[in-house]
Amino acid sequence: IGYAAHPPVVGYLGRLSHEKGIDTLLRACAKLRDLDYRCVIAGEGPAGTDLRRLARHLGIEERVEWVGYVDHARARDALSTMDVVAVPSRTTPSWKEQFGRVVLEALAVGVPVITSDSGELPRLVARTGGGWVFAEDDPDALAKLLRDVLPPPHRRRQVGQRGATYVRPHLAIDAIASRFARVVGDHAARSSPRTPRSHG
Repeated sequence: IGYAAHPPVVGYLGRLSHEKGIDTLLRACAKLRDLDYRCVIAGEGPAGTDLRRLARHLGIEERVEWVGYVDHARARDALSTMDVVAVPSRTTPSWKEQFGRVVLEALAVGVPVITSDSGELPRLVARTGGGWVFAEDDPDALAKLLRDVLPPPHRRRQVGQRGATYVRPHLAIDAIASRFARVVGDHAARSSPRTPRSHG
């Protein structure tokens, strides 16, 4: 799932805002003029207009497809159309990536990820084995990774499958919810007062 034969698709799914680093992705894509690829940006947000202007300025507007807002029910389908998912977040004085849910969602459908080293992202990638990490705000480093990853489909499939093998049983949203409900249930059972037995 998620491996177009030609050309490969690098995608982004999330809010279009400064801290999400989509401009870094666009600048990296602009360095791949000799490669055959498409870039799909799924999401809306305050940086949307500036990002579209940047794509035009970089001369890659014909390579980039803006698909707009994708609700959570359709996120799995959207991610499945991508060959690699970029999560190029940047740390700000008031924010850094705390978890990276889109990483888990991408890996759950077998699509590998390339993330920045913001917050918890590098630890999540190391834990799942489902992708690669670059230094945040470094389009050259991201472009190098994309150049290594996009052409050979076998490498993407191998890494995506490795991530899926880890995520599906351990980190899938349903599994997390199930474990949470079990913990809450066990706690409630231990802490609830016992009803005294009636006599007679």
